[in-house]
Amino acid sequence: MNRVKSSSAYKIYQDGGLESLLTAVWIYTLQNTVLADGLKKVLSESRHEQIIAFPSIGYWPQIETPRSFNEKIMHRKLFTDNELFVKVSDKYRVREYVTNHVGPEILTDLYHVTEAPETIPFEELPEEFVLKGTHGSGMNTIVLDKQEADFEALVSEANQWLEWEYGSHTDEYWYTDITPRIIVEEYIENDRGKAPRDYKFYVFDGTVQYVHVDHARFSDHTRRFYDSDWNPQEFTRKYPLGPVIDEPADLDGMIEVAEQLGEAFDFMRVDLYNPEPGRIVFGEMTVAPGAGHGRFEPTDVDFEFGSHW
Repeated sequence: MNRVKSSSAYKIYQDGGLESLLTAVWIYTLQNTVLADGLKKVLSESRHEQIIAFPSIGYWPQIETPRSFNEKIMHRKLFTDNELFVKVSDKYRVREYVTNHVGPEILTDLYHVTEAPETIPFEELPEEFVLKGTHGSGMNTIVLDKQEADFEALVSEANQWLEWEYGSHTDEYWYTDITPRIIVEEYIENDRGKAPRDYKFYVFDGTVQYVHVDHARFSDHTRRFYDSDWNPQEFTRKYPLGPVIDEPADLDGMIEVAEQLGEAFDFMRVDLYNPEPGRIVFGEMTVAPGAGHGRFEPTDVDFEFGSHW
């Protein structure tokens, strides 16, 4: 895990420079150390969250009476109790939700699900697959050539994921209520044999208002937002402004899917793939993007997003 933390720190520095790295250290210290436990006992949950969020979003958040997008995410974390958040955040149980609301045809193939990684039948898996933890973000490993894979290392990594109490560190209660499991899924690629773009739809009261696309996530991470008509936007959130790309082949179909999956919520981010014309694939549903700590540039866009919620 120390190697992972070092790698993550370097990636944060690459993406945003020294200021981003210092902010990340600040957040980590206040969320994941002994100091965090002490502060939570002395301060209210809201005040603790305000102290964490302030350097990230660029203003002192008003959590109990929220106005902006980030404030409303933080409010959702601290002042709601929604069992449905648990279901749609669970990388395994969300498959049932998707099947019931859209249909199973947009799901990836599921090869295996387990609470004991030692039982994963690697010999029976295809040459390419994805390993995921069900109870948080950032727990996934892509295997592109099974013959070159170190199965013992994969099992060890999966066991570390199972021990990670992800939700308790980010105050996202829905993750703490998920039974930690490991799933093995189909690896999706486009018609050129590469990983397809991940389209992230911001659904407010059943209507898509914005979509964002990330570029070069593992090197020079940038991000571009579009409105529902695929007009590129000039604002950013957390990462520098990315290039403008062509409208995906099945934008209208993806918007319809995203709105069907998000219609039960005042806000939900729905992630979809469009690997080839005519095929839409479900990625995940995100209850609290960036845990409410993603800075908008300019700041007034944060409040514009909040006005849709």
